[in-house]
Amino acid sequence: MTGRPKVLILTLTGRERDSWINPFLFRNLRDLMGDTRFDVTCETLINAWPVSHARNRTFELARQWGADVLVTVDNDQSFSGPTPLDVLSEMGPDRDFCAMVTYRRGDGPVDFEPIVQNPSGTAQGAFREVRRISAGCLIVSKTIWERIPGPWFRWEFNEDETGSTRASEDFAFCDLLREHGIRVWAHTAQGFSHWKTVDQAAVGDYIASLHRRIAELEARR
Repeated sequence: MTGRPKVLILTLTGRERDSWINPFLFRNLRDLMGDTRFDVTCETLINAWPVSHARNRTFELARQWGADVLVTVDNDQSFSGPTPLDVLSEMGPDRDFCAMVTYRRGDGPVDFEPIVQNPSGTAQGAFREVRRISAGCLIVSKTIWERIPGPWFRWEFNEDETGSTRASEDFAFCDLLREHGIRVWAHTAQGFSHWKTVDQAAVGDYIASLHRRIAELEARR
């Protein structure tokens, strides 16, 4: 690879995710566009449904764009600690895949199981090898879609009278990686928030502060 790695950042939103992007993530994405360590493109994936199709579609788009790395972020996530690009710069050549552990805003870990399964795996700094991890934010090298044929994500059900879920699409993806000899890594530094799990008043307060700021700027004209 010559020059800066080409990174495609895709935010999943639309029908499957209530058609919104929280304002903190919007600010995060704006800042990522200015990261000079990488050649960054930010796009949204809108109305791809169900979620397994949406996640498979991100891989297809990354391949079409000729990306070296794909970063996917669900629309109800945001980060106040290390960014996905910070994590990418730490990953090194021996890691083709990593996901970031999400937390409830201000409350520490939310159900560390099953968001991360096997959290006691090999630790290397902030990285920890895990069996499975949820897909709120994924960092995926092109090695994955070059080496493993799609579909990469699929919802798996038990073959019994209940048809209950055996593995969600993100857990099944982690299983697929390990079947192909690819280690699953989590980056456990706190600072990635899952807004679907918090009081939406916090979002309302932030939006109200933006309106006040806009009014102040207009008053100075």
